[in-house]
Amino acid sequence: MTYPVRASAAQQRFWFLRELDARSPVYNMPGVLRFTGPLDPARLERSLRAVLSAHPVLLARFTEVDGVPHWEPAPVEEFELAHADLRGAVAEFGPEAVEQVIAQEAATGFALPAELPFRALLVRGGPEEWHLAVTIDHLVCDGGSLPVFLRQLAEHYNGRPPAANFYTYAQYCVDEHTWLAGATGLADEWHGVLPASPVTAPDVAAPTTPLVEGRPDGAQGMPRHWFDVDERTAEAVKECAGRTGTTPFMVFATALAALLRGADTPQTVVLGTLIANRDHPALQDVVGPLLNVSLLPVPLGPTDSFHDALKHVRDSSLRAYRSRYTPFQQVVRAVTHEADPTHTPFDVMVVMQPPTDPTPDFDGVTTELTEIDNGTSPYPLTLDIEPREGSCRCSLRYAADRYGGTGIARLAERYLKVLAACAASPEEAIGGER
Repeated sequence: MTYPVRASAAQQRFWFLRELDARSPVYNMPGVLRFTGPLDPARLERSLRAVLSAHPVLLARFTEVDGVPHWEPAPVEEFELAHADLRGAVAEFGPEAVEQVIAQEAATGFALPAELPFRALLVRGGPEEWHLAVTIDHLVCDGGSLPVFLRQLAEHYNGRPPAANFYTYAQYCVDEHTWLAGATGLADEWHGVLPASPVTAPDVAAPTTPLVEGRPDGAQGMPRHWFDVDERTAEAVKECAGRTGTTPFMVFATALAALLRGADTPQTVVLGTLIANRDHPALQDVVGPLLNVSLLPVPLGPTDSFHDALKHVRDSSLRAYRSRYTPFQQVVRAVTHEADPTHTPFDVMVVMQPPTDPTPDFDGVTTELTEIDNGTSPYPLTLDIEPREGSCRCSLRYAADRYGGTGIARLAERYLKVLAACAASPEEAIGGER
């Protein structure tokens, strides 16, 4: 591979978004591997270096060439595993001493390009208690990359290294650029999809949507409100999807669109969503940002039923999937004629998480993987759906300067009501359940 390589379309968008607030942790991907037992720190560091060598994008240094970001990997020798021995602090102050250090690590943004977009800190909290805090910038990673990273880290630590990667993210960047250079009309089917004034966010002034309630003046941050979809509703969602030729995600998105529709006039509700571009076998073991953002425009009339709305969501979802390799910047230009690469024509994101992969085993120690919530999000309101066995765990992440906790809690209650009605009786009119 000849470096530097031109950044992928996803990386270019992240690059321009980061420039709005370069040191913000909003694009941090933090997590912690907790080990109990006789961990070998030197062996762990060698394993980290081996994985970084196999996935050089994690060591990327970015530069701009004619206004376009390019990257090349730093030598793996530049990576150093940081260490913090907190056994004394834990003995005096308890486990909160470790959690405080990990939280601070997760909330610290990257000073790119001076720093590497990957860092790791090994915290020792007891004689056989270890915490590996890893923070990665979204510019070089995505959620689908993490299982690959963790599995290969364990394989190296256990002395059974994986086969060498025959396809890397650098090759993906080259192939994508070549394909895009020869492709035409990628976003043609998006022209005319959005009306002049679509609904992109809940109407905070509407008396039926008091989302500002509970918002203190000057509030900041991105709190998260958790709620559960019970087994009965989750099963109804699956049955509804089966009857209507859709998917559970589409049913969840339909309920959200129905809830966000404000006036009793024809409106198009616009949601954002994410698509994981890992359908090709060569991409299964690639570490790098392969997620693409897309739009779900949902036209709704005053007399539409949930079934009508579900059909619109299905059509929009299929359009988004057909355009999964089309850079989001091109889709935005097609629907809004907006050339700003940082522009996002929606405020509400809906994401259904894939099934969680089991934490890989490390020889001689027990391991627990913990996701760290650094209290940030690039979108004002995000519905996150995590399928569990027989049920779903959901959350609403919201911008505290726009929405209040009490209003969001009521929105979650109303969402559950609308979701249950949509799944049980899709032929019913939307208006009566909002």
